[in-house]
Amino acid sequence: MPSLIDRTWIPPVARRQLGVFTSAQARDAGMSRRQVDYRIATGSWKRIVGRGLVLSDEDVTPRCLGVAAWLTRPGSILLGPAAAAFHGAPIPALSTVDVWTDRPGDDHGGGIRPRRVRLERSEVAAVPSLALPSAFVAARERAFVDALAWLPLVAARDLLAWLASRDLLSRDELRNRLTAQPRARGNAQVRKLLDLTERGAHSHAESCAHDLLDTAKITGWEADAPVRDVHGRLIGRADVLFAAQRVIVEIDGRRAHEDRFQQDRTRDNRLAAAGYLVLRFTYDDIVQRPDETVRSIRAVLAERSMV
Repeated sequence: MPSLIDRTWIPPVARRQLGVFTSAQARDAGMSRRQVDYRIATGSWKRIVGRGLVLSDEDVTPRCLGVAAWLTRPGSILLGPAAAAFHGAPIPALSTVDVWTDRPGDDHGGGIRPRRVRLERSEVAAVPSLALPSAFVAARERAFVDALAWLPLVAARDLLAWLASRDLLSRDELRNRLTAQPRARGNAQVRKLLDLTERGAHSHAESCAHDLLDTAKITGWEADAPVRDVHGRLIGRADVLFAAQRVIVEIDGRRAHEDRFQQDRTRDNRLAAAGYLVLRFTYDDIVQRPDETVRSIRAVLAERSMV
């Protein structure tokens, strides 16, 4: 039996559930009800959503919230931002988790938000990697589009920039959502995103970069351009591509590159091997240091033009 003074103890099954567990699982592993209540009351464990518990110092991610929803509603289908997180998208902190329901008036509470939406069987995928008997998630494209529709606009633009840079979602797929489900919740935001990205700028930072290039009268560039290696394999999409000089300008937004240091460097190495030079600028570079940023771009373009 676990000791009363071991504040780091969690049931063994939690290690296969991203550190999330329920009081029932703790009791099944040997805890008494009193021991469980004591750890919750003293703050050793904290409740996240539904019946989900984690250690008090645990970093709670959207994926953790998804597991808590499955433990609370076994067999439920995760939707929207939490589902997108399970497909690898960098989703900001969430306070609620969306799950599918077909029951009018279904309202579980506790941070779990049932949504009555049209969902085809082909848009549902199983999650076999967790120690849960039945865990389902919206398929990748559906999860990404719903996340873009339901997140706050600023977070949605950051997510769209991340998706576009990895060629994971296209504008055509967003348009398909409007055609297939013309009355779906969040369509107004999807239309807004399409309007905002018409010139190829997926984030606010990218829009500012495009305006800066236009103001500086720097031409010969293409936004949101696909870039391939010497074998024709897609490396990704460039925020701004100067094809003639083989120069790429990447705008590192708030969340599009957050916690993606290694992936971005691996991508940069592939671009370098294909003969591209990558310049990276932050939002502050574009907005607070525009003259310095323009000088840097002009200098590199001039040098590469002479090669």
